[in-house]
Amino acid sequence: MYRGPSMWDLYKSYIVGVISLMVIESILIIALATNLQKRKRAEIALRNSRQDLRTLAGRLISSQEEELSRLSREFHDDLAQRLAAVAIESGTLELRSQNIEQSVVGKIRHIKEQLIGLSEDVHAISRQIHPAILRDLGLVSAIKSQCVRFSKVEKMQVDFDWHDVPDAVPNEIALCIYRVIQESLRNVTKHSQAKHVQIDLRGLGGNIILRIKDDGAGFNLQGVRQTPGIGLASMRERVDYVNGRFSISSEPGKGTVVEVSVPGQRRD
Repeated sequence: MYRGPSMWDLYKSYIVGVISLMVIESILIIALATNLQKRKRAEIALRNSRQDLRTLAGRLISSQEEELSRLSREFHDDLAQRLAAVAIESGTLELRSQNIEQSVVGKIRHIKEQLIGLSEDVHAISRQIHPAILRDLGLVSAIKSQCVRFSKVEKMQVDFDWHDVPDAVPNEIALCIYRVIQESLRNVTKHSQAKHVQIDLRGLGGNIILRIKDDGAGFNLQGVRQTPGIGLASMRERVDYVNGRFSISSEPGKGTVVEVSVPGQRRD
């Protein structure tokens, strides 16, 4: 009855509280460590998944370009040449038809002109499918040719400026830039109702910067992000495949700007 209180009696509530706190902290630390490990594994899996998707996209792009190259050769080496040969034969027939009625000669001349025009169209389609001019004359010349043809066909002003673009651009990067411009101009024709397109290409700090701006109708960017079209997704995949950056900005009534930054040399 007269025994003094022990340490436990005096401080048991504090001891229980400290022990409970240590147990709770230990449980939280273990849970956080487990969660961190799971997060790291998820990040590694996501990184591997992205790399697999990039590899797959690269293979699809390469396969697509190989098939387009084959079709381009068939158009150019077979169909276009056959049309040219028929046009030459019709021209020869026209020269030998001096004694025939003029209306018939006129029809022969018309057929010849149509064949020549068709041959030129097939040749142009061949270049659009797979631009051999990229390999033969380089990126800048290929873009200039594309802009001239687009302006002629679509009756739209296209200005192309370039500065400090490397003379030797790797084929994959040059083809990426060319395809982005090609798809952007196609979108301008389909959707923008623009009257003027400005294309700027420049080399800066080891990168190649592309900017395409039109004065068209523009669009709601949020809606496109939710349901991106095939063309937009294709441009993003091509730029991502060469380790570049792709962005697009637009507002209704304020036109559209496409910006691309890709390395001047291929980076794996």
